[in-house]
Amino acid sequence: MMHQQLFYPATPPPTQKVGEFWQKFKQAAGTMMDSMGLPFSSINFRASALNVNNQSKMDCFPLASREVICTDQSGRAFLVNADTCEVGTMPSLHKPKSMPLSVFVVRSHDGYGSSLFVMERIPKPELGFNSDQFEAFVYRKSTLSSYRKAWHCH
Repeated sequence: MMHQQLFYPATPPPTQKVGEFWQKFKQAAGTMMDSMGLPFSSINFRASALNVNNQSKMDCFPLASREVICTDQSGRAFLVNADTCEVGTMPSLHKPKSMPLSVFVVRSHDGYGSSLFVMERIPKPELGFNSDQFEAFVYRKSTLSSYRKAWHCH
């Protein structure tokens, strides 16, 4: 019958050199200033003050990657990037939506021409051709000569 060692052998007692090291470390630590780490980064936001109907709400519309466009009950919008923890301003909606529904359409070319369509979940009949029940955030250049792209609300 063959004997095999199934467990590690007992740990040997620490040598004097290791004990001396820890003794010196403890003495030095007593003279050192305590340090404190920074907390993990997080984003905390909420809707602005209540509107005339006494409602406070925030609607969030996901984009590609880890970005989200958020609007409050007044139609003010901002962009949140979860990877970089950055928040940027956006153009406001022309009219706040009570129960919005969104569709994001991604375009190639580094997001140029990508669009977020936002509309009322239950459209109401309107007179005329102008409707604020359907709006689009479009990521594009503001002018032909501009090199900077930004979100525009149409």
